[in-house]
Amino acid sequence: MVIRVLLIVVFFVAYVTTEPVAAAGQCTKGSEFEPALCPLKLGRVSKISILKNAAKSPVEQDNAVVCDNFLLSQARLRQYWSQAKIIREDDLHHTLDWSPCYASGEILFSDGSSAEWTVNQFRSGSLLMRNGKKISLYCPTCKFSPFQW
Repeated sequence: MVIRVLLIVVFFVAYVTTEPVAAAGQCTKGSEFEPALCPLKLGRVSKISILKNAAKSPVEQDNAVVCDNFLLSQARLRQYWSQAKIIREDDLHHTLDWSPCYASGEILFSDGSSAEWTVNQFRSGSLLMRNGKKISLYCPTCKFSPFQW
């Protein structure tokens, strides 16, 4: 039984620490209000495409909610990704606040791999790698415009 549990743990750590995730032992401990944060190591970025900017989620029905001020530039996206941390997808949905304002697009790495990205106004986001792996992100240190904190 112990061996079976150890094999499951080893498999999980190997899955979680595959590219672009860094070493699992470097994660911070989470709390009720802050998710556990793990290092994000992205490959060299060769191209960033912004397909939606200052977008409002279609599920947000309140006409008073306006997202016009949430405009991300390529420079701000690079800054975001350089400071963002990996979080569990469950924490993305249950620990962090949701924002209806977002930007999205595509990122191409110098090795030819690519991903679809989304970043919202409350500093969380995701990368959906072409291999199907989804990486949830949060940047607690991204206290610069246009993010809200």
